[in-house]
Amino acid sequence: MREFKGTYYPYADLYAGNRHFLNLIDEKLSGPVVYYSCISVIVFSAFCLEGYMNHIGPNYFSTWYDEKTGENRKRPKEKLDLICEKIKYVPAFGHRPFQSFMPIFQFRNLLAHNKTEILKGNFEGDYPDIDTKIQKLATPQYAHRFHNDTVKMIRIIHEAHRPNDDPLLSIGDAEWIG
Repeated sequence: MREFKGTYYPYADLYAGNRHFLNLIDEKLSGPVVYYSCISVIVFSAFCLEGYMNHIGPNYFSTWYDEKTGENRKRPKEKLDLICEKIKYVPAFGHRPFQSFMPIFQFRNLLAHNKTEILKGNFEGDYPDIDTKIQKLATPQYAHRFHNDTVKMIRIIHEAHRPNDDPLLSIGDAEWIG
C-alpha cells in the first residue's frame, strides 16, 4: 500500500455536482426532479461560492479562522467585502454577476432557517395555484442564472488572486509519499 498526501477542494466538487443537477434540469424532465434539482443548484451555488471564499481567505488574512474553534463566523457578504478590498476589486452589485450574490445567500438562508408559511390561493384542477418563497426561486431560469453568476464571481475573484489558473477545473490534487 502506498501513502499519499493531497488537497481536496470542496467548492470545486460542489461546482461539479451543480453541473449534474443542471443536466437533469436541461433534460426537460418535469415535476419533482426538476424542482429539487433547481433547489440543489441554488444551494450548491451558495456553498460553492462561500467555500471558495473560505479557500482563498486564509491566503490574505491569518485570522480568517478562529484559533480556538477553527471556524469563520463572518457572513458571506463580509467575507466577500474583505477579499475584494484586499484584491482591490469593487463588485458592481447592481449588475450581474454580483447582482446575484445576495439572492443566492438569501435563498440558502430561506432553506436553512425555514418557517412554516400560511398560504392562500385558488384551487383549479388537481393542484392549488400557490407559490411559496422557495417555489418562486426554485426554477430552471434562476438555477441557471445563479450557477452561471457563481462561476463568473469565482473566476473574477480568482483572476486577481491567481491569474491564468482555473479554480473550478479540479476537485483536488495529490502526490505519492515515499
